[in-house]
Amino acid sequence: MLRASILMPDGHENIESLLLSLGGFSTFQLWASFAILSPEVPAAMIAMLPVFVGANHANEEALIGGIIGNSSSSESGEDENYFVGFQAGSVIQEWNLRGSSAWVPEMFTSCFMMGMMSGAICGSQLADRYGRRKIHFLLILTMSTFGILSALAPNPWVYAVLRFFAGVGVGGFYCIYSIYLMEFLTPGWRVICGSISFWFAGEMALAFCAYLIPSWRLLSLAAALPAFLGLMTFPWLPETPRWLLCHTQTSQATSVFSQISSWNGTPPPSPATIASLQKVITTEEENSGSSGRTSHSLTLLWSNFRCRLAIFIALFFSVAFSYYGITFNAKNLSGNPYLNMGYMGLIDMIAFPAGSVFSNALGRRRVTALFLSMASITLCVLIGLEIYFSGELAEIYVTILSFLARFGVAGAWGVVVCFCQESFPTVVRSTALGICCLMANTGGVLAPQIAFVGTVWPMFPHVIFTAIIIASTGMTWLLPEMSGKPLENF
Repeated sequence: MLRASILMPDGHENIESLLLSLGGFSTFQLWASFAILSPEVPAAMIAMLPVFVGANHANEEALIGGIIGNSSSSESGEDENYFVGFQAGSVIQEWNLRGSSAWVPEMFTSCFMMGMMSGAICGSQLADRYGRRKIHFLLILTMSTFGILSALAPNPWVYAVLRFFAGVGVGGFYCIYSIYLMEFLTPGWRVICGSISFWFAGEMALAFCAYLIPSWRLLSLAAALPAFLGLMTFPWLPETPRWLLCHTQTSQATSVFSQISSWNGTPPPSPATIASLQKVITTEEENSGSSGRTSHSLTLLWSNFRCRLAIFIALFFSVAFSYYGITFNAKNLSGNPYLNMGYMGLIDMIAFPAGSVFSNALGRRRVTALFLSMASITLCVLIGLEIYFSGELAEIYVTILSFLARFGVAGAWGVVVCFCQESFPTVVRSTALGICCLMANTGGVLAPQIAFVGTVWPMFPHVIFTAIIIASTGMTWLLPEMSGKPLENF
């Protein structure tokens, strides 16, 4: 039934039906899913490092355990717990970022998020122009290289620059990897692009490593080095056949389809089938009035796509601002910071797949609105309790309700990423997602500052998050439903 529903009216097969004939979601798709998603683990570790390396620990000597024997004071004599090199437990400790310099650790996070903004917009356009595969692996190399170099930074300003470029790699990677995977999948499985994530594993791994590794420099190395493992899959991951056909690289697309059929144990498609499919896609391009890269870039300016893009920009900003805000505010929550980060990883492990469970049956739009509503209601309850108890609400309740709100935001984000990719044609899909990720990272840049204000007025972040989430929930209903529909090419 699904295959019949996605056949072209003129009898030619489209890419979705051809992928179904090659096994649908089988061995190759399982391998591609693992290989493309697994670099999320080091990417999450690199992104979440500020929770630990930028924390102002109350007892830093206890945190760094017995590795450090003696402390040396700073030149001014103001800080007795001042350590350098691989002995320091945090950047605050090593560079004495207190008092008038207390804003600098949050600046590091904002620099990283600005790097993610740059990576999202540049990486997405490069992926539309040069292909998903090349840019995907280039961005993994970027985040791993600069993640390692940041661990060797001699001073705060070099560290800020290196974190910026690490952010370029992470931001670009998060913009490209799900599109790369989606274009290998059939409609029923596209929801895993966003809903199935290894981000939670990175958060939990970071919490575990931070508990075992007292040095912020060694912790930074532990976060970045695993990214190099992602580069080892390069020989076995091809370019997506959809991108190749949209750029009239028919022979390469034929080779990729043959590779997929070989992995899945199905007969390869005939050259005539691929040639016919290429003709269909070329006709689509001619009928769309889009010809050449310049015309492709103007596709997003058409009225229907322009409205969609504006709504998705607002959604991405909302979920990212709230997600990162609650995450970076974890250091202001009660309890053990290592356990809090581990709990957040467990929450993501449940929240992101929850979207895939419901969105095929209920639709992307409805599930997104449900998750966002859950987050806003939870935050409203938290604000109400804070007001009722005049700011004396037990910290454990603040922590629990913050985690529940994060569950709703994380679940919505997983669905929104898939929803956005399905809503734009292949020739500008990466660019559209890049623009949305740019605004998401803008929210990420602002989130650390909200967390900083939260140290003075704990309820302020929750008020801001609630207002933004409520507004974005209403906008979700203005989007067309895309569940089960073939992807547009032009």
